[in-house]
Amino acid sequence: MRYVCSHEDAIWYWYRNRSRGLDRAPRLARPSLDGTTSARYKLQRLGLERHGVVPCPTFLLGEASCSGGESGVTRQITVSQAASNHLSLAFCPHRWHGPLPAGSLVQIGDGLFVCTPELAFLQMANSLDEVSLVRLACVLCAKYALDTQAVVANQTRAAPVGLTPSRTSEGAITSTPPLTSVSKLRQLLDCCDSHHGKPRATKALALCGENAASPREVEMFLLATLPRRLGGFGLSGAVMNARVTPSSRDAALLDRSDRQYADIDLYWPAAKVGIEYQGRYHEDTLSEDRRRLNMLTSMGLRVLQVDNQQLLNVSTFMGTMAQVRRMCGKADLNTSTSWLVRHDELRRRLLGAGKMRL
Repeated sequence: MRYVCSHEDAIWYWYRNRSRGLDRAPRLARPSLDGTTSARYKLQRLGLERHGVVPCPTFLLGEASCSGGESGVTRQITVSQAASNHLSLAFCPHRWHGPLPAGSLVQIGDGLFVCTPELAFLQMANSLDEVSLVRLACVLCAKYALDTQAVVANQTRAAPVGLTPSRTSEGAITSTPPLTSVSKLRQLLDCCDSHHGKPRATKALALCGENAASPREVEMFLLATLPRRLGGFGLSGAVMNARVTPSSRDAALLDRSDRQYADIDLYWPAAKVGIEYQGRYHEDTLSEDRRRLNMLTSMGLRVLQVDNQQLLNVSTFMGTMAQVRRMCGKADLNTSTSWLVRHDELRRRLLGAGKMRL
């Protein structure tokens, strides 16, 4: 008997258990769904919670996730095409047609397997809307993690209506290696030509970015770079946390011998234009931030600063993005009524009550 944790439950598993080391986990060279079942009385014998396999709360992946509710009563599993049609309210089986890609399953216990982040992303392609799917790709490729206990505790309270000035994140942020990368996600998609979610997943990957250091950086990146059809400003070509190396003369302005480089939160290399997000922690590093900005200016880069209040204010952030467009040599944005409606919906999906919480 085999249990294969999949979809958002697999994403939630790796997000919570990333310290176990996904890179060191034994990926199966020949993964198989033989013997999978959705029979509740059989699956409950495996001791899922003991192995860290718990259902993903609905709010963590936004409004469109396929989880069974905040109480976590429905577990997402993948079964073979030939598995029995046993119905269970506790388990939601998804049938996989054909062989699984090599390395797409990780064994974490006797008869217990978890889909890799790459396979789980493909599985979510038909459950999430396009914006949420792009954001999920950014989160999987990000180099931060939130305190999961704080996230769940905060979001069990009543969700705010509309856009309200909230904390930069749902919990404490820690630096951590990414769960995956765009190249790894593409490699998985290349092995799944027949999967019906591949076109949507491929489309989302073309719009995502890597190496975000906080949720706000992801949201700012998506607002700035998503195409106009999705309500974004259409400023493609940006890189998150781009590393620039100054000359020795410019580095002297940084006034720190142990820092011979600078990372820019959001950077358009072709135009040498960047945006720095000023979170709360920057209040304690104002002097160093000024020296760093002086160094970047000396290098010929043009960097704007945005704080949380500016990001949440529609007109203020729109003015900032108008500056960026001009600095990148782009024409002024055509703020038609239809685009304003799409932009308002995009902001709601990224910053409002229905946002993804990871």
